[in-house]
Amino acid sequence: MNIHLDSLEIFLLAQDAKIVELEAKLNSPHRGGEVTMFSVRQKREISAKVQRILQDTQHPELPQGEIQFYLHVAGAEPWSFAEIRNNGAVLNPDVNPHNEAQDKQPTVAGRGGGK
Repeated sequence: MNIHLDSLEIFLLAQDAKIVELEAKLNSPHRGGEVTMFSVRQKREISAKVQRILQDTQHPELPQGEIQFYLHVAGAEPWSFAEIRNNGAVLNPDVNPHNEAQDKQPTVAGRGGGK
């Protein structure tokens, strides 16, 4: 059996990174599930602005109407992130009470947020 040292080192580094990420999740204040940044209202607002920026390019390869997109925002910690999609793709958004409480702007009736 031939084992290349470079491959073994890369494998071990990858395993170490997974352990660090797992430890961060276990030590995070949001244990027990996925944590996403931003309130539902904030995700909807970000999505609308990204949609507008894309439409304003008037790129000929973009579709007419709503543009499909997926934006991944990495937080400062390994367990902290946001996944934001175009508003039309999110019919039933996940709600994180912690993020909702941090959003100081009132929610507009009838508007929801990203994933």
